[in-house]
Amino acid sequence: ASYSSTVATTPNIAGVKAFYATETIGDMVKLTEIVAGANGKVVVPANTGVLLQTATAQKFSMMPTKAEGTAVTGNKLVATGDQAVTVGAGVNAYILSGDAEGAAFFKLSAAERTIAANRAYLDLSSNLNAEKMRISFGDLTGIEGVETDDVNAPIYDLSGRRVVKAVKGGVYIQNGRKFIVK
Repeated sequence: ASYSSTVATTPNIAGVKAFYATETIGDMVKLTEIVAGANGKVVVPANTGVLLQTATAQKFSMMPTKAEGTAVTGNKLVATGDQAVTVGAGVNAYILSGDAEGAAFFKLSAAERTIAANRAYLDLSSNLNAEKMRISFGDLTGIEGVETDDVNAPIYDLSGRRVVKAVKGGVYIQNGRKFIVK
């Protein structure tokens, strides 16, 4: 969920992660994690737009704290604070939502420009005009290629992990070529 507050807050349980948007690369927005303290809890600074994430579906609340938290610089997420905000037509704004491919930032429609209180939106007014911005948690990585002439070359899955045995119905890479086991 996107989140913001006019005061510094912390979750009432450990294990909640907070991310802020640092840069865009094509139709992808890179998120950077705010490091949690020794108690396992993250502090979200006042007036800072973030995305909150948990490993489980456990419910939690954000509670005011006296701790200031780590200062966040270069954040492309704009905090709405404790009141709903109507974004002007000239702002290229995106809100967090989901579709069949998962969570992403979707461009606000021309008709509905109001964002709820205590949320955050992505402001890309000086950037591209994509309808959807995919999310990357950290560095962007991928398989650049596998080069070998060996007939018994290792087999990799599409995530780049080496596999011992290809399984029926799977898609794999060997000798730099993709193949399907039938």
